[in-house]
Amino acid sequence: MILMIRFAFILTLLMPLKVYSSLSILKAVEVYKSTDPTFQTLKLEEQKLDYMVDEALPTRALTMSFAGEKGFTSDSDLNTEVLSGEIEKDFIETGTSFSVAHTQTKRPDREENVTELRIEQSLYSNAFGGDTRILKTRLEEEKKLADLRVQESLDQYHASIIKKLLDYDRSVNAIELARYQRSEAEKLTQMVNEKRKSNIASDTDFKRSTLQVITSEKEILDKTKEREVILAELRSFSSQKQIDISLKKDATKEFIEKIEKKISLTESDSHPANKVAKVSKDIAKKNIELANRLTRPDLRLVAGYNVDDSTRFGSQISREEKVLGLKFVIPFGDTKTKATKERVTIDALVQEASAKQVLRNYQWKVNELKVQIKDLKKRLSISDREVSLLRSILSDENRRYQIGRIDLENLIEVRSRFALARNQVAQVRLDYASLLIDWMVLHGELTDKLSLTKL
Repeated sequence: MILMIRFAFILTLLMPLKVYSSLSILKAVEVYKSTDPTFQTLKLEEQKLDYMVDEALPTRALTMSFAGEKGFTSDSDLNTEVLSGEIEKDFIETGTSFSVAHTQTKRPDREENVTELRIEQSLYSNAFGGDTRILKTRLEEEKKLADLRVQESLDQYHASIIKKLLDYDRSVNAIELARYQRSEAEKLTQMVNEKRKSNIASDTDFKRSTLQVITSEKEILDKTKEREVILAELRSFSSQKQIDISLKKDATKEFIEKIEKKISLTESDSHPANKVAKVSKDIAKKNIELANRLTRPDLRLVAGYNVDDSTRFGSQISREEKVLGLKFVIPFGDTKTKATKERVTIDALVQEASAKQVLRNYQWKVNELKVQIKDLKKRLSISDREVSLLRSILSDENRRYQIGRIDLENLIEVRSRFALARNQVAQVRLDYASLLIDWMVLHGELTDKLSLTKL
């Protein structure tokens, strides 16, 4: 799987420049992240979690070992030879060890062939694999915690791209508005010039209308520069630095409508902050339990079978025996284990305090976002109505100016208010969408609910 991802990534580097047109916000996200090394890294980090538990557990491997020794003396041709082999296997879930060993020895006065079979079973420390099972449970909790961190990183990654695309859409619309304002200013200048020829408008009126054209041209330059800066920032998400996109009309509005259907401003215990606090608390408990078990003596039941087929001092020995016994190991003066117990106890207290802080911060952020989202939603509705009314008023004022009912200064003022209102509603819409994204990130929903998990 990892090789396939690397191969696909290399291919994307060799592909020629592509231009993507009329994309939705979410489609544009897929375009950028498909060649983004940051996203590839996050997905690989997620895949690493599959091996986290097995990597930290004691090995389940079947071990085979072989050894050979030959001894020489300077005053005799009688040499010694020792050959040995052993197979070992630990069953970590039950605390059982199994081994079979065979040793063949050749000495001047004897030849030995000894086979030993041993089964050892933990009875106290790691009794029947209890410590290993606790360790495995703790590791699985750590994997959950790591997965929550990865998902949080994915949400934040997607949020950063989406917000930048929304800002890009706003900048494109701002350029279109500035061009519209220039077109209207040119029409107004032409109208004022006709009136000036008929001595209805003054030279000052003509200069004022011409100044509106110049102002709109400067606005176009400013907004174009802003768009290029945002586009350069977007390109940083992709290894194809010259990638180019265009968003469909009303892409931001479409995105807001989509995301509003996916979220609910109600609180739930399933949010990531609560999950992190719960999992961290469980990990701390398991650490304390494991640390307390470290001071236990190691008591093992040993059962086995020996086969001795040897020749010693000219006598043939053929002997088989069953073995049953105990192995007992007790540590004294283990300052390291004592320090570990104290540390994990303190860690548990720190974790408890940290969890309370995380939950308090979450609650504070939820309350803040609720207020901001509701406020901006109302402001967006009011701003849309304001733009609609100003558009109608501007149309009426254009007609009134043509028939001489208002002066040029009043018309320019209405035009300026209309342009300002349109820019303001675009900014409010961007801020509202950003808050909705923040809400989904806070609740760990952005990647899943917007189906952004595909490579």
